[in-house]
Amino acid sequence: MIRIEGDKIYLKTCTRDEYHEHYKSYVTDPIMDPNTYIYDKEKVIKSMILL
Repeated sequence: MIRIEGDKIYLKTCTRDEYHEHYKSYVTDPIMDPNTYIYDKEKVIKSMILL
């Protein structure tokens, strides 16, 4: 995950559970994507494999 403090950007590795928790609570920005995000465990697992 990413944390920004001032002019510094910190990257943190996350566990599978943290990754899923992030996407379970993810809300799209309607200006960037008008489609509502719906958590799908299988899609999230596939996206983890691509990383």
